[in-house]
Amino acid sequence: MTIGIEDFKKLIQGFEKPLLTPKEANGLTYSIIELLMKDNCTVELLKLLSRYLSKSAYENIIEERIIGHWCGYPICNIQNDKIRDEVKFNKIAEKFALKSYYSTRYCCKDHYLKSEFYRRQLSEDALFMRIELDKQWFSEGSIENDIRVLE
Repeated sequence: MTIGIEDFKKLIQGFEKPLLTPKEANGLTYSIIELLMKDNCTVELLKLLSRYLSKSAYENIIEERIIGHWCGYPICNIQNDKIRDEVKFNKIAEKFALKSYYSTRYCCKDHYLKSEFYRRQLSEDALFMRIELDKQWFSEGSIENDIRVLE
């Protein structure tokens, strides 16, 4: 099932405030991870999620998708047994930049590159440290307007 902005609106209810507490931020992050761990999302939703995701939260989404044999790129809806969680191998492969690293985490190299491009645009800041979370989505000056998704 493809998750869109309308589906996300239901999830975000109650979190529409300028600043979240650490407990609220963790709950929202967990809900986003749970939402995307087995379903893909639209490009618009992925751009919007940049407001709420940190690099580590995005990596958690990728890991959860891999556990279910889904391509790590949240826009993709491909499930494949070749995609698997090989923690030890992946850590070594990542360190030495082995060419086949992406093949155990993504359905294709293209999705690996797109996912990395998106991840590098995300903030390192924890969600509870971010301000103006209640700002209108896709309004002038909002974070999601500056995010580029290679689709």
